[in-house]
Amino acid sequence: MKIKLLIILLLIFSFVLGRISAPEYNLPHIENTNELSDNLLIQNQDCPYTTNLDIDLTFGNEVSVAYPPKPLFQKEIIFPKQKFNPDADTFEGSNIYSPDKYPGVNIEETDIDSDGQIEQIVSINVAMNHTPHVALIVKNGDIIFKEEGAQTYIFEAFNGGFKVHKTIDWETGEESITKYKYKNNTIIPIWEQKLCNVRVSNK
Repeated sequence: MKIKLLIILLLIFSFVLGRISAPEYNLPHIENTNELSDNLLIQNQDCPYTTNLDIDLTFGNEVSVAYPPKPLFQKEIIFPKQKFNPDADTFEGSNIYSPDKYPGVNIEETDIDSDGQIEQIVSINVAMNHTPHVALIVKNGDIIFKEEGAQTYIFEAFNGGFKVHKTIDWETGEESITKYKYKNNTIIPIWEQKLCNVRVSNK
């Protein structure tokens, strides 16, 4: 009886000692991308994405693939102070293209960083194709963020952040989505994700 009790006590002691001395494994905290190392980045994100799968793709841009996001190791973005005129016919020297079917300037209002002050999410068309071409965030009449390019627009602007979509290359279907953190009037790039068209390699 004493031997059995001793064995049980030894087993309990070994279990407790193992729990105390066992190492803890924690996943990296992705919110602060400076804590990530280069070996966690995904390399060779080719565009277009080629596959050997036997699938019928009628058009080159019919199917897209999204690569894992890459963290961006950048500091805050500071834009020179510039006023925004929503009634202007031009933007930085380019005529605003405004056909009857859609407006040349589209403005949505939201409170991105929940500070009680409204930001305006602005999309501007300066040509007929691949719209919109200019994406802005305006606060108190000042432009605090700007991105330009084909099919460039801001979306999911809430909870202290926003994303920007931009088309890089229409032939390969390369697009980018960049996530920004916005708090206390500070804008910091967090990560960028690439999207590409899928092509069958044997066709």
